[in-house]
Amino acid sequence: NNNNLTKEQLKDQIPHFIFPIFSIFITTVPRILLMLSNHEDIYKNLILDLNRNKHNRSEYLRKIVLEMVRLNNPVNSTFRTVNQDTNFNQYQIKKGDQILILNNPVLRNPEVFEYPNRFNPERWNSKLEDSYHAISFNQGPQECPGKELFIFIVESFIINLFKIKNLNISSR
Repeated sequence: NNNNLTKEQLKDQIPHFIFPIFSIFITTVPRILLMLSNHEDIYKNLILDLNRNKHNRSEYLRKIVLEMVRLNNPVNSTFRTVNQDTNFNQYQIKKGDQILILNNPVLRNPEVFEYPNRFNPERWNSKLEDSYHAISFNQGPQECPGKELFIFIVESFIINLFKIKNLNISSR
């Protein structure tokens, strides 16, 4: 519960918000715009979805953001403490052991993601987004508290850019 953080603990959290927000504008947004310029069908689908949902958020744009973060995840690894004895493949892992999860191989696992190196926003649905294979923002109690803010900022930037520049299907 974040209500119980001391001032020192709260100050320690500041970089966890500033750096990801900064990275949105230097990595994620430019990469999405590049992918849209290289994938005419995805660009057109986004324009059509934005036109249909003028006053609502675009579910297709959310899928584009999730797919971009899957392909270019800024968090390369995650450390976790095992909370119970378990076996993983031929390994015995004891409660309290630290494990390292390499996020990018999980996010490009061909057993979960068909054509894992391909930009395919259509692959996303709520079941995949909630699965432990979709660890771009981690899952469960360790899920990134800024996930929805990150997605909202990216979506807002792109939607407003398209409005300001009056981008449409023929402007690609």
